[in-house]
Amino acid sequence: MLPALLLAAQLVAAPAAVWTRYEEPMPSPRAWNGCGLNWQTSDIVCQGGREDLGGWWDYASDVYLFSSGHWREGYSPTPPAITPKAFPSWEYDPRQHGFSMFGGVNCWPCGANSTREHWGYDMAGGDIWTLLSRPPCDVRRHQHVAAYDPTRSVLVIYGGLRDREHLRDTWELTDAMTWKRGPLGPSARNRPSMAYDFGWGQVLLFGGQNLDNTTNQETWTYTAKGWRKLAPATSPPGRHSSAMASDLSRRRLVLFGGDRFPGGPRASSDTWEWDGKSWRNVTTVPRPAGRAFPAMASDPRGGVFMSGGLVPFTTTFFDDAWRFAAP
Repeated sequence: MLPALLLAAQLVAAPAAVWTRYEEPMPSPRAWNGCGLNWQTSDIVCQGGREDLGGWWDYASDVYLFSSGHWREGYSPTPPAITPKAFPSWEYDPRQHGFSMFGGVNCWPCGANSTREHWGYDMAGGDIWTLLSRPPCDVRRHQHVAAYDPTRSVLVIYGGLRDREHLRDTWELTDAMTWKRGPLGPSARNRPSMAYDFGWGQVLLFGGQNLDNTTNQETWTYTAKGWRKLAPATSPPGRHSSAMASDLSRRRLVLFGGDRFPGGPRASSDTWEWDGKSWRNVTTVPRPAGRAFPAMASDPRGGVFMSGGLVPFTTTFFDDAWRFAAP
């Protein structure tokens, strides 16, 4: 099943898009939260993150829905087995009638022990958390990325950290809830950006932080045939901790912000579009302030939705919400 907005769209020249700020802020300033579009309800659903509590911070486990310009709290009971997590992945998975949350760290910064917990948030069955699977120990990780491939009906997970070990492996979660190791591809890295490219029917990965803490600017695609490194004529500067999602109405991937240190600012404010062949820098006014670790999702009205983020190594958290779309 594909989003209705995508089914109605045609592969034509994409009109220019601009940033527009929503009037209503997030329930609280936060970063590292996950956001995704529920294809069935057309709600944007956000979960968890590092929450600014006014002079101190903590990791949250709440769920919030954004629809028609307004936030509302989702029903998010916390069973004894689930705790607020740092750096998990949060991805819409129609097989769960909601979202899959995988991995993360149960306690930060008191330790860096990666988990292998795979939880489902079922929105059709009463917003219920369910422990779906415990994959092999090799799958446990945090600061990784995930994307659901609807053409193959698999959840793809790549990279990140296992405790403090940098990873380059790929795993797929099949319809049978079986974890299958995928082929090796990009070098080991954490905090890259990855999303499904609905315009071209493939998963796209960009950037990340290398083993030596430098930033990466490689572009890769992942399909049933494995990983393929691309060589676009133009690429965004290297970065990690940026946001990327699919603009279903324009059939583009949108990339924003991230941490470009040591080659650039800690909190970047540039916007890039991927059209299946090349990257294009988009300059608009107004635009969101520079940040790393924001959350981004496809917007049900077209374009992409973005919220939150922070300026690394400062106390500056964001609670604003934006839409990047054709006017």
